Amino acid sequence: MKLIFTLALCFFGLTGFAQNWEITPNYIKIPSVSTFPDSLAGRIVFKTPENKLYSYDGASWQPLAFLKQAGFSAQIKCCNDYPAYPTAVDLDNAEFTYGTGGFSADNDSYTVPSDGTYQVSASFTTTTSLYPPVYFFFAIYIYKNGNPIRTHIQSNLSSETNVTISSQHVIKLKAGDLIQMKIAHNYYATAIRANPAGSYFSMIKIY
Repeated sequence: MKLIFTLALCFFGLTGFAQNWEITPNYIKIPSVSTFPDSLAGRIVFKTPENKLYSYDGASWQPLAFLKQAGFSAQIKCCNDYPAYPTAVDLDNAEFTYGTGGFSADNDSYTVPSDGTYQVSASFTTTTSLYPPVYFFFAIYIYKNGNPIRTHIQSNLSSETNVTISSQHVIKLKAGDLIQMKIAHNYYATAIRANPAGSYFSMIKIY
């Protein structure tokens, strides 16, 4: 078995670290170094005193990043009337939350827990009504710290049957940013309401 393992190390170009490797049923011990060795792309070492894994990308040693998942998803409640001007949607309790982010159904907002890139998804489905709006425009806004940073607008809409307006964004955010979804429209004859089955707001950290 020792001979086979040594040959495997040679095959993968790791003979320089062969004496430091160890495989058990519970863990793999990776070579530990205090200074980076000369290497080829794809090699991995455990660096002290940082106590981190590094990979050589062909030009330099780079720390291996570990993504801590964060985010939430929540439906929009029925049956609030939304005025024409930008108004925060009324979020229901979260269907799920990941990480330590501050989702608040009371404040209809999400506080970003850590710096990173987030996938932001927003969707609003109108309900049918006695006087369905026709040829109206509808806007979805993503607000950060009280200011709009993304806008998606659709025009010439009709809710004689339910109409769904959706937007997808990838946004770089910082810890502590307060994020909200707001909507606006130009239909004044009657208010617009959400059909919860097609209305939601969600965010997931992707990097």
